[in-house]
Parts: sequence; C-alpha cells; structure tokens
Amino acid sequence: MSNTPKTLEQWQIEDAKRLKDLFAKRAPKITQVEFGEKFDIGSQGMVWQYTAGRRPLNIKAAAAFARGLNVNIESFSPTLAAQIGNAAKLMGTEGDSVTPDQTTKINIGYVRFPVLDAPHGLGGNLAPSDHPEILQYVEVSEDWARRTLNHNFTHIKIVPCIGDSMTGTIEDGSVVFIDTSTRHFAGDGLYSIIWQGRLQIKRLQARHEEKRLRIISDNKLYDPDWATDDLIISGRVLAAWNFRRF
Repeated sequence: MSNTPKTLEQWQIEDAKRLKDLFAKRAPKITQVEFGEKFDIGSQGMVWQYTAGRRPLNIKAAAAFARGLNVNIESFSPTLAAQIGNAAKLMGTEGDSVTPDQTTKINIGYVRFPVLDAPHGLGGNLAPSDHPEILQYVEVSEDWARRTLNHNFTHIKIVPCIGDSMTGTIEDGSVVFIDTSTRHFAGDGLYSIIWQGRLQIKRLQARHEEKRLRIISDNKLYDPDWATDDLIISGRVLAAWNFRRF
C-alpha cells in the first residue's frame, strides 16, 4: 500500500495554512498529543497532518479544532463553513457561522441544538455511526425549548428519521430531539436504540411479569418484538417535528 500523501486542493492547502497559524497563536499550553486526545482529533501525528496540510480537513476534525482553539470554523475554513451553512438551508434554517459549542445561546431568547448526521430508522436498515458529524445547528425560542423539552439542554441532539414504522407518532422525514444522556431504560417511552445492528426510534415498554422490555412500532402494521441482550439505549426522545406537505 502506498504511503504517498493525498494531494490537497488549493482551498484545502489554504485552510491548513490558516489553521496552522491559529494553532500557533491560540492552542492551549498542552502538547499536540494532549490536544489530539482532549478534543477527539486523534494522535499527535493526526494533529500535525491536519495543520501541516498533509491530510484534508473534514467537518468533524474542523469542529474539533474550532472547539480546541475557541474559534469559528469559518476563521480557518470558509469552504467547510459554507458547506455546513448549505446543509442548514436544505433543512429550512438559516445558519450563521457554526461555532464549536453544542448548545449555545446565540441571541437573546433563543438557543440552538446540533443536528447530527445520524439518521434513525423508523423501520429499515440504518447502521449506527461511531462518530456522527454535526451537520448544522437549529435555533429555537428558549421559551419553547423550556416548555417543550423541559430538560437540561446540554445533552440534547437533533436527528432526522426515515421510514414508516412509527407513523402516527413520528412521520417519515421528521426530526426528533433526543436526550443523549439517557443510556438506560427510564420508564415507558420513545427511545433511540441500537438493536440487531440498526439505529432506530422505537417505543420501549416494560413487561414486569416477563421481566423484559417490549419493542413497539406505533404503526400497527408492524408487530411488536422483545428486546434481546444486544439492545443498546443511546438516548430518549423528548419531542419531534413532524412535517406535512399541503
């Protein structure tokens, strides 16, 4: 296998130069090894490859550097920032420059939540991602968020949903707000789960007489199932935005 570095496009080379300059000026007083570990970039070699222009930046790495340097992605990669902004427009939101904070008050009376590139199946066969990227941020009224979500905003993420197994509760193409700090069964309700290798939204219901959890699709065309040992709970669904065409 060749170890020849991948040729970068001109904009990627310029991004690397800006990132290297910012890193020299703004990086915390820790080693590159510690920086890579703390901000989930990887080894010292990975940090060096990105700043030296030996490896092209992706959105996940750019967000990690932005968080570590306390800057906007746009300050070193206008192209990646524009790509994120375009994704926001496709979702029907106008995105300003994406900052590294996951949930941030950006205007008085408003909060924003990250939208993850982690589509959940409502039926279907969607495999989970180990490191989903942040596609954009959605800004909502803080009053609405407190009344509707009634939760600590820090761990709330937004994900898109695909399929029809939860029709009547969550429609195909909707987005849901998930409390990612919930990693265990906390009473009957809707959960983000990984089961049989698929990332899904399902209703979990305790059946105490059987000492098991029932996995339910709200669409009655789908039969309920029983949880097995490979069930992993990755969050609890707090709310959904269902979109309907008129």
